[in-house]
Amino acid sequence: LIQAKNQDLPSLIRKSGLDRTYCYQIFDGRKRPSRDKVLALCFAMGLSFTEVQQLLKATGYPILYARMERDSAIIFCLQRNCALSDANELLYELGYEGLA
Repeated sequence: LIQAKNQDLPSLIRKSGLDRTYCYQIFDGRKRPSRDKVLALCFAMGLSFTEVQQLLKATGYPILYARMERDSAIIFCLQRNCALSDANELLYELGYEGLA
């Protein structure tokens, strides 16, 4: 998926805001990221809403559900191609934790 989006792992890690070592452990299969970490990586890769839903399913996490306010805010940001920092800012404004 990273290659399909014409990205390299170091730049993806930088964009995700996640710890470099932790990210390498995720991609090596030694760590299982939380749903929020998966979402942070999705924003960093610039995935579409549909791609995010598919990745959440593939990783065994619940898909984003528009009736949940926090998920709705994340969906809003994905559909507008917001940066991770913008998504986190909106979540903080609504009183929720950020993704990364």
